[in-house]
Amino acid sequence: MDFDQYAGSYDELLRKQHAFFSRDRSYFHRRKVEELRRVAPAQVRRVLDYGCGTGGAIPEICAAFPRAEVVGYDPSAESLAEARRLCPNTRFMAGDALCDERFDLVYMSCVMHHVPPERWTEVLREVAGLLSSGGVLSVFEHNPLNPITRKLVRDCPFDADAVLLSMTQLRALFRESGLSPDYSGYLLFVPERLGGLRRAEQLVSWLPLGGQYFVAGTGLRTAV
Repeated sequence: MDFDQYAGSYDELLRKQHAFFSRDRSYFHRRKVEELRRVAPAQVRRVLDYGCGTGGAIPEICAAFPRAEVVGYDPSAESLAEARRLCPNTRFMAGDALCDERFDLVYMSCVMHHVPPERWTEVLREVAGLLSSGGVLSVFEHNPLNPITRKLVRDCPFDADAVLLSMTQLRALFRESGLSPDYSGYLLFVPERLGGLRRAEQLVSWLPLGGQYFVAGTGLRTAV
């Protein structure tokens, strides 16, 4: 999928699509960054948002890790232009610029389903190579077991190439890529307005009905 063509309208398209669930996309970012904080290593000096798109999650990541350097990476130049307007004090990268970088925490949100399945292991291995010693990779994906999620993906113009993968598949891919899937869970069970129920989400994170899920862990063969 060429995300350059959607960079200017990306956030508005998602806002309309997710209007029932939340007033704006910041709810989704906040909820996922809550989980990111929970699985993060004790000391976080550098955080990478891998596949940051237009940078919507960057403000939430910066707020969660105020002492860390936060870096955004995306192959879409137009998306990065939007991200720089939103977060002018954040460093953004594209292309092969990441080769010599290392991070204590890497966040990947809804990236893998845009990767051709035959490259899933290759991409995870590349990202695992960006981890510092003891670093954690946290991957968030759409839950294919949730019928509402499947409909939203089916109706989304920039998800035309999407191949959804299950939590079981992603945990297996972690192992194949030299990563230990230490943490996992489902999230986004209820709309934002049902705040009381939302606070109980962690109690049922094992239930495969959330709109999304995450798998997080460290490298079995830790990068130097």
